[in-house]
Amino acid sequence: MNRFRRITALFLMVSVLVPCFTGCHKEPTTPEEFEMGEENLPYGATMKSDKTSYGVPVTYDRRFVTKEQISAVADLCTAIQNQDGGLYAVITPEGYADYQVNEVYSYESTDEMMQALHSSIAQNTAEDFNFSMVLVNGVSDDIHFGGLVEAVALMDNLTENQFSASMLGAWDFTVEWDFTYENDTKSTIVDEQHIYVFQTPNGYYAMM
Repeated sequence: MNRFRRITALFLMVSVLVPCFTGCHKEPTTPEEFEMGEENLPYGATMKSDKTSYGVPVTYDRRFVTKEQISAVADLCTAIQNQDGGLYAVITPEGYADYQVNEVYSYESTDEMMQALHSSIAQNTAEDFNFSMVLVNGVSDDIHFGGLVEAVALMDNLTENQFSASMLGAWDFTVEWDFTYENDTKSTIVDEQHIYVFQTPNGYYAMM
């Protein structure tokens, strides 16, 4: 279950933080590119930025990501930003937060775990931070590959195989986290983070 120690890895943010840079999206420049229908364009061709609808700003390709999915991703990041253990427990699959608190990290509560994660990010500059953008660089629904396999297996282990039996959909979101520190003195990018989103009869959930 090493992939599910990603929050632990974030406690060592110094090793993964890199200077901020701005990327540019290439617009179609030839008649052939303009004539291609949206359905034939790859992920990233129709990116949408939303800075007001969720607790953190998000950018994603509207053709590949639903409002329910991006809401789950945004809520997970909001819980980290705001040190909100209650939101984290609600947006993650049932039982996952308790598993992390009691068996992985040995914290007293989900709030304490969120505070520790938030502090580990802030301590790198001795300043508080906010997400300036959560950029979704890609999404996959292949439940037989990579971390999504481990995510489903872990939840099945915690629920006696009931999780996958009731699961209606599962997606692996590759995201980039852009942080802006207090007083806008520093910006930092953490890329290649994976957030797993699940649809169940009770709604959408996200986990790392």
